[in-house]
Amino acid sequence: MNLNDMNPGKIALLGDIHSNTRYLKRALSYAKENGVSTVVQLGDAGVYGNFITTLSDMMTNEFPDMMFFFIDGNHEDFNLLYDYPIDENGVRWICDNVAHLPRGFSWKWSGKSFVAIGGAISVDRDRREPYTSWDPRERLSAEDVLTVMASQYGMNADYVLAHDAPAEAWIPGLPTGVFPEVALADANYHREHFVSFLGHYLTPSNWYHGHYHIDYTYTIEWNGGKKCFVRGLGCDGMPLIDSMVFVDLTDGSESW
Repeated sequence: MNLNDMNPGKIALLGDIHSNTRYLKRALSYAKENGVSTVVQLGDAGVYGNFITTLSDMMTNEFPDMMFFFIDGNHEDFNLLYDYPIDENGVRWICDNVAHLPRGFSWKWSGKSFVAIGGAISVDRDRREPYTSWDPRERLSAEDVLTVMASQYGMNADYVLAHDAPAEAWIPGLPTGVFPEVALADANYHREHFVSFLGHYLTPSNWYHGHYHIDYTYTIEWNGGKKCFVRGLGCDGMPLIDSMVFVDLTDGSESW
């Protein structure tokens, strides 16, 4: 399937779910009840263990008329994820109605352009096991940056769907004194020199992301003066109104 052939009209954007299939089922059911059949999850789906099998079975048997797409975050088993090949249209299909959108993949839905930018920094990596619960491939590489910059529909995109936020976005309620200063400095460097760099290059109109588990909105300004609406979404365990939003692609309006 070529994503450009889809015309969803309205989509649901969902924050981190961390392998929580029960929470995901609630989110999918709520979207379906509201007439939304296309869901994009913004990283930290939690691709570990048997999650992929459980997700595929659930989507095939319980939500066969819905489409579920996800970008990668910083809590994924990249070896498991990358075992699935990227097809000729640039998408990594898990099953008929589930797919991973690789970093730099771009497409159009209902006349609006999108680009996917996965990845972020784990500030708690000192508590994690390398290549088991933490993988250095979580961060954007130079190759990832070039792929995003070369994306077909990336320049002046209507929407960036990402895991991390640009450094210019002020995120309220971030915890202090919890994580090592060196890890926080690394995360801030990554936001400024990789994520924000891409934002200023692409100058999208809207930026939706997960990662921080905080529902908020902010408006930033790219070099040249173009404004960008930023929304962060919550995560599993929070009310769906904080972790999921419906976006009408005809006018950009949001609903819950």
